[in-house]
Amino acid sequence: MPDDRLDLSIDSQSLLRALSRLRTLGGDVPATMMKVVDRGTEMVVTHMKGQHFFVGTGKNAMQRARDNEFTFKNPDGSPRFKTRTANLLNSIQSRGAHKSGKDIKGKIFVSEKYAKDVDEGGPGRRAFPFKRPAIEHTRPLIRRDALKIVEAAIRKANGRG
Repeated sequence: MPDDRLDLSIDSQSLLRALSRLRTLGGDVPATMMKVVDRGTEMVVTHMKGQHFFVGTGKNAMQRARDNEFTFKNPDGSPRFKTRTANLLNSIQSRGAHKSGKDIKGKIFVSEKYAKDVDEGGPGRRAFPFKRPAIEHTRPLIRRDALKIVEAAIRKANGRG
């Protein structure tokens, strides 16, 4: 089975310097990084869900889709011909941060079986990527947020927060 993991490294010089300062002050670096990873995975999940196109569910959703099949558009502007059920959208979830040896990792699960076909395309199907674009879009936001979290931990360790 192919590996579906996508890695996001947030190592930057300013973040590494801030973590070093926090360590010097006796701050709780692992707990701080757990918070960073938790917030980062939530940011990616929020972006994935926000960029996933969804027609609707509930009573008459199929009829609304049929009535408007030429007005519903994919993110790229092409017509959407398929009703979306929100199953894929609802299956995107963060499982929080956990320690794995020296590393702290976050997990995001997309549990629908057809998610890979949607993301990468399948036989006779166009791809509608949502995993990698979410990571690429949130990478700078996560770095910025991580630095704020570490700086807040430094202020707290210094007795000023």
